[in-house]
Parts: sequence; structure tokens; C-alpha cells
Amino acid sequence: MVNQDQDDSIWVGILDQRKGRIVRIRPVPEGRYRCEEHGSIESPWEEHEHGRPSSRSGKMGHSYASQGHEHEEMMRRFAREVAEWLNQSVQHLNIDVLNVFSPARFLGELRQTCPARLARRLEMREGDLTFLNDGDLVHHGAITPLIGAPKARN
Repeated sequence: MVNQDQDDSIWVGILDQRKGRIVRIRPVPEGRYRCEEHGSIESPWEEHEHGRPSSRSGKMGHSYASQGHEHEEMMRRFAREVAEWLNQSVQHLNIDVLNVFSPARFLGELRQTCPARLARRLEMREGDLTFLNDGDLVHHGAITPLIGAPKARN
């Protein structure tokens, strides 16, 4: 278990509708910051190949309506799974505040799914940061205000 009270770390959850991870960003000597991953999750539900025959949709494969419904249902399922994972993680890692970044649609699903006791520990922010590696994450404009670091120079 990590004790957040011993340093100036911030905790960040980076999520989208397919994957997520929790990272701890903490200061190190010379005014730098280190990003350490403390857990990740991936959706076990994959989209089926479109246009393939299916007993549910007839001989021509998935209709556009069923594709949209299937996609929404996968996102809802994953949001429930992520909420449970976040709940366990904030308890296990002793996280007081987890700054969660996610695209708007998934963030909305997550807000509906999170129990109140978890929601009180989350600072939910719109933004897709899943494509960033650890080094780029520390210098991203959405993260630098949280850690008090200067923005990266272009």
C-alpha cells in the first residue's frame, strides 16, 4: 500500500472506453517529476467484425442500429468494471484524490456508474490522455497545473 501523505504526489486515472491506468506523479530532485504506473485495466469486450453473418441480425450481418447498441452496451459494461476497479484501487493505494481524465462520453457513463463514496474521491476531468507515454504525460498542459510544474516548451 502506498501512503500518499508522505510526499507531494498526485494520482491520475487515464481512461477511455477500452482501457485505463492509474499513475502516481511525484517530484524527484532537480525539479523533475516521475510518473509510476500503479495499475491498468482493459476491456474484455471486443467489437465483432461488422458485416459477418449473425444469428441475431439475419443473413446480412449487423445492422447499423445493432452496431450502435452493441457499442453503447460495451461502454456501459466497461464503465461498471472501471468503477469497481477504481474503487478497489483508491482503497488499496490509499488515494485521497484521484484526478480522472477521460473523453466526455465515457466520463458520463462513469459518473452514472460510480457509487457516491467513490465519486467523492474523484476529480473527473474531460480529456483523452490515453495516447501519452509517461514522459509526455508529466508535461501535458492538463497535468502541469496539478503538479505545479512549468508547461513544456515547444
